Amino acid sequence: NGISFAGKYHNNGAVADFCSILGVKENATDGNYASALTFHTRANGGNGTEKMRIDSAGNVGIGTSSLDSSAFVHMAYQSQNKNLIIEENHDGNSNSGLIIQKNHSTLHPANYYYGHILFKGWDGDQYRQAASIVCVAEGTPANDQMPGNLRFNVNNDTTGPTEAMRIAKNGNVGIG
Repeated sequence: NGISFAGKYHNNGAVADFCSILGVKENATDGNYASALTFHTRANGGNGTEKMRIDSAGNVGIGTSSLDSSAFVHMAYQSQNKNLIIEENHDGNSNSGLIIQKNHSTLHPANYYYGHILFKGWDGDQYRQAASIVCVAEGTPANDQMPGNLRFNVNNDTTGPTEAMRIAKNGNVGIG
């Protein structure tokens, strides 16, 4: 059961379902009513297919129904590059961006990670990390102070990346 959105698709007045939103049961366990909200669209001549899902844990998936993260975007293979684009169309002096933030129950501890960007590739068996950019608290954060460093890691044909460069909180750069 769900909500369908239909409309005229031909000048003769013919009507078709264009897209839908459905509530679905996530499992086959009797008495377990964990559910997801799914969003479906339809290509010309095809049936409606799932394009986005919000599962019972609040995870969101776009292009996939297999969620293993709080937000996951799957971009199907096509001949062009795939990019996640954050765009702002505005003439004012503002900027769009990506914010990675972490909240602890108390002050952010020294030497704890703030966040990271991972670059991975498929090795025929699983995704393996090729490189990363990591931000770590350098020293002890305090009120209105959030010291951090950036670490650039690369994989030199080993099982995981190693640090190749670091930009310290004072701006010094260490390489190697």
